[in-house]
Amino acid sequence: METKSIFLFETIKIVNFEPLNLDFHIDRAVNSTSQKLKFDFKNLLKSPLNGLFLMKFLAFG
Repeated sequence: METKSIFLFETIKIVNFEPLNLDFHIDRAVNSTSQKLKFDFKNLLKSPLNGLFLMKFLAFG
């Protein structure tokens, strides 16, 4: 059985330590793949700095 390659590109805005629309981004990432995600957005998005940031995720599989 052949498996599909996975490519995921997601950009999440973080303002004052809080990722915006996080549930939307997680749902979209889960729906983009037929496999379970091998990472946790919430753990990866812990910014030590206050301010405005854009976090970009690239995942290949």
